[in-house]
Amino acid sequence: MSPEITTKTNRDNQENLASKDAAVPTDAKAVKESKVGNIFDLVTPADLQTEQNIVGRFLYLLSVLARVHKKQFHKVLDIKGRNGLFFGNSAAELNETGTSTNPKQIPNTEFWVITNSNTTRKKMMLTETAIKLGYSAEDAERIRDLL
Repeated sequence: MSPEITTKTNRDNQENLASKDAAVPTDAKAVKESKVGNIFDLVTPADLQTEQNIVGRFLYLLSVLARVHKKQFHKVLDIKGRNGLFFGNSAAELNETGTSTNPKQIPNTEFWVITNSNTTRKKMMLTETAIKLGYSAEDAERIRDLL
């Protein structure tokens, strides 16, 4: 190869590497967000199958939403039913709104949720949670259908 061709080839290779580097986020936070941007990045059918019942899947999905949207998850406290709260900061807070709420702590969070509701109500709570966290209506339905 002539020196002129070698120089052009090296220059082309360097430009290709530079453009590839530009596409890769260098900020660690950007890398983390690109890997875990929403619940669909983390939930697998196998994960859901390990939960034996609806309440287990419900709590699991809420805990994944809380992990992915840690800074926004407090918005669930705004989700209320006509008879009281769905989410709270303690079991006592939820027990004050009804006699048989059966509150459970959302795993790995400080939040609690009522679990003595039918599956349709749990699906509605998941849908509302997803929308509060910024998911589209279509994605909120997909999350609901994971239950």
